[in-house]
Amino acid sequence: MIFLLWSLSIFSEASGCFQEPIPPCSCRSISFYTTEITCKDATDIEQLQNSLKRYQDNPIRTLFIMDSSLQYFPSTIFSGLNFEKLHIINCTFNALTDSEVAFEGAEKGLNILIVQETTIYSGWNWQHLKKLTGLTEIRSIKAGLDEIDSDIAEISLLNLDSLQLTQDSISYIDDRAFARFTMLKILSLKRNLISEVKRSMFPDPATSLLQINLG
Repeated sequence: MIFLLWSLSIFSEASGCFQEPIPPCSCRSISFYTTEITCKDATDIEQLQNSLKRYQDNPIRTLFIMDSSLQYFPSTIFSGLNFEKLHIINCTFNALTDSEVAFEGAEKGLNILIVQETTIYSGWNWQHLKKLTGLTEIRSIKAGLDEIDSDIAEISLLNLDSLQLTQDSISYIDDRAFARFTMLKILSLKRNLISEVKRSMFPDPATSLLQINLG
């Protein structure tokens, strides 16, 4: 009996889910010592913070924030967490963060940011993402974008391989919107309302750019 309990304890730790979940977040093991954390139906910022603190020692592949309505993400809400991908799905926010920079503590570890079917009532502020130096991919899908202004240059110094802003209402693009994204390999603006594209919008020379999708 003691051996069985010891074995279950070892398995639980090896699987990566160390703690009993506190709503709205839960943990799922996806491989040896690797987990996914899903936070669903969050409406209270403090409750979400307390729930996430349970996973500060977990190796997290993907953090999902789903079906939630929050005023904003506190800038330090992810401090102490180690995750590679943040996937925000079907959420509403008054603003993405309460400070100039979002997701403090995730600057180097976060590689992929996906925002899907989500509304930020104050609009996208690219400056919030400019210190996420580990980002290689940003993907927005039905995320309330209707224009790409010059302020997108705020994230041009990140090591982005892929920038995909798709299935939205983008009808205006600044004349030099992506000109400073010299490391970009994939740019997708498919399924938007774009009527005009200019050469000046893209890097020149575009030595890294492999694919542009405007369809």
